[in-house]
Amino acid sequence: MWVGVNPLDYLMGYILGDGSFRVVAGRQYVVLYGNETDLPQVVSALKAIGYLPKVLWNTGKRLTPVWKICLTVKSYHLFLARQMNLGYPKRLPKIIEDPGSLLSGLWDSDGTVWVDRGYVRVEFSSNDLGLLRQVSDLLNKLGVAHGLGAKIVKVHQKGMLRFMELVELMQRKDQLLRMWVGATKAENVGASNRS
Repeated sequence: MWVGVNPLDYLMGYILGDGSFRVVAGRQYVVLYGNETDLPQVVSALKAIGYLPKVLWNTGKRLTPVWKICLTVKSYHLFLARQMNLGYPKRLPKIIEDPGSLLSGLWDSDGTVWVDRGYVRVEFSSNDLGLLRQVSDLLNKLGVAHGLGAKIVKVHQKGMLRFMELVELMQRKDQLLRMWVGATKAENVGASNRS
């Protein structure tokens, strides 16, 4: 786990994106899904809160292998799973210690960072408008400029620096975002020096 990320809040965000809550024969489980790049952060966060996850791989007919972790929910974490309503519709927990860590997990699971026509795009998508509204409200409280659409929350260009201050993304997404912001700062400095 990287420095400054609250593992429990990170996992709550990740579960909201790529997880589910199941009850089988009276036992409660949280099931997490992901691809290879997500696995180290998720396992590290689980170990930090006392779980030793068993990873199940499913290569099937997919081009990229995917994994699944099925955990019996410990009683002291059960209230968190209930708080988030991990059935449907999913909702942000009522108590969040570190909103940046929760957003890190959410963006690592269902968020995207990509470059389009010279601009970086930082987006979170969901079919659940209620969850999107909650994410938008949280970004508003944190001072991150963004827009809300029917199935997407987009961080505006003017909100990128604030977003980066709060949210630690998995390595690949974080590198892309930092590289773009660094290039933009260099362009702005060069333009102001020419004036």
